[in-house]
Amino acid sequence: MTNKEKYKEAFSVLHASDDISLEVEKMQKNKRNSRRKQVIAACACVAIVAGSMTAYATDLGGIQTRIHGWIHGELKSVDVTGETDGSYTFTWTEDGTTQEASGGGVSMDASGEQTALSADEVLESFSTSVETDDDGTIWLYYESHKVDITEYLSGSSKSCKVAIKDNGTTTYFDIKSNGSGGYSLSRSDSPQGSADAYTIVG
Repeated sequence: MTNKEKYKEAFSVLHASDDISLEVEKMQKNKRNSRRKQVIAACACVAIVAGSMTAYATDLGGIQTRIHGWIHGELKSVDVTGETDGSYTFTWTEDGTTQEASGGGVSMDASGEQTALSADEVLESFSTSVETDDDGTIWLYYESHKVDITEYLSGSSKSCKVAIKDNGTTTYFDIKSNGSGGYSLSRSDSPQGSADAYTIVG
C-alpha cells in the first residue's frame, strides 16, 4: 500500500467518526427540544397573568424563594412558596398592590415517566400571555415585550400569527380566541408552517 493510499484510508476513518459525532449531537439536541415541548405542553393548562420569571434565585429560609423575572413587560421580584403537592404560589407587587398566582406541572419522558417541574420550570412556562384591557386593547406580553395586537385579532376568525425579533432571534406566536373572552396561544422558536404567514410585531 502506498503512502497516498494509507493517507486516504486514515482520512476516511476520521471523516466517518465526524459524521457519527454530528449525529449524536443532533440526537441530543432533538431530545432536549422534545423535552422542552413536553414541559410546555404539561404547563399549558395553568392559568396565570405573569411573564417569564427566570434569572436567579436567593434562598430566604424555609421553603420560600425569591426569583426575579418579567411580568407584564417589567422585571419584578417574585416570592415563591413551594407546596407539598408539587405546586407553587407566586407573590409579587404590581401597581402598588400585591398579586398572587399558583401553578405546577410535570414533564414526561419518552417512556411516560413523570417528573415534577421545578419552580423555575413552572415560571418559564408563564413567559407569554395575551390579555385584554378594559378599553378593549389586546396585549401580547413576552418577557420585556408588550405589544398591541388588537388589529391582528379583529377578523372573523379571531386568530393571528405574529412574531417578535429580539437580539437576532425570532420567536413565533400562534394566537386564537378561546370563545370565552380569553386567548389560547403557542410559542415556538420556529414557524408553524410558512414564516411568511407571520407578521413581525416587535
